[in-house]
Amino acid sequence: MGDQQATEGSRYETKEVISTEEEGGRGGGKKLRMTYTNIDGLLSSMLEVRDYLKEKKPDVMCIVETKLGAEIHVNFKEEGYNSWRRDRKGKGGGVLIMVHDNMVRARWK
Repeated sequence: MGDQQATEGSRYETKEVISTEEEGGRGGGKKLRMTYTNIDGLLSSMLEVRDYLKEKKPDVMCIVETKLGAEIHVNFKEEGYNSWRRDRKGKGGGVLIMVHDNMVRARWK
């Protein structure tokens, strides 16, 4: 991985990671946009997150402090994202990782 640039100065921290390697060892300079935020409760920020995804279209978005329980179902399929989450146990916590549909993925064991 190569250079990283901060592109957002708000609640969301977005980095563009520039890959200098492609298959076969040739430089490609492809950019991967990754966003991170501490949301402090996803349910109260759902509209904001959906708007952000539609506008900025990051390849990967990581959200911490989702504060969701197993009984709460959220997805971002309409926005074009697959998501994986680990819910909190007790107070606070919770992680949600979203990857855009255009990314190649493999099944993890």
